[in-house]
Amino acid sequence: MLLDSTSKAQTEDANVTRTFWRYTIPAVVAMMVNGLYQIVDGIFIGHYLGAQGLAAVNLAWPIIGIIIGFGVLVGMGSGSLLSIYRGADDNTNTQQLISTSFWLIAMLTVFVITILVLFGPTLLEIQGASGELLHSSLDYLQILNWGPGSQSQQVHYHCY
Repeated sequence: MLLDSTSKAQTEDANVTRTFWRYTIPAVVAMMVNGLYQIVDGIFIGHYLGAQGLAAVNLAWPIIGIIIGFGVLVGMGSGSLLSIYRGADDNTNTQQLISTSFWLIAMLTVFVITILVLFGPTLLEIQGASGELLHSSLDYLQILNWGPGSQSQQVHYHCY
C-alpha cells in the first residue's frame, strides 16, 4: 500500500493543503482516541480499584512513556526518510527502509519486553513502589508489556 501508484499519483496531483489535511486528520483522530483511552482507563481504575489502583498506574506510566518514546524514535525517523525516498521515487531504498525499520522495532520490542520482565520490579522500586503498590504496579506494567505486544510497535506504525 505504501508504494501504490494510485496513492502516489493522488499526492503528486493534489493541492498541497488538501494533501496536508488528508494525512493530518487521521493522525489527530488517532491521538484523540489514544487520549480518550487514557481517560477511560483512569475512570475505570479509579472507580473499581480506588486510590491504590491509580497510584499503581501512575508508577507504571513513566516506564511505558519510555517505551513509547522508542517507538516514536524509530517511527518518526524512518517516516521522515520514507517521505524523502518516496518523493525521490526511490522504490529500492523505500522498500529497504520499511524492512529495516520493521526489524529494528521488532528487535527493540523483544529487548524491552525482556528488560521489563527481568527488571520491572527494580524499576518500580526506584520510583518508590513497595508492598501491595509494587505488586499492583507490576501487574499493570506487565499487562501493558504483553497485552498489545509492545507500546513501541503501536507508536512506530502510527508514524507511517
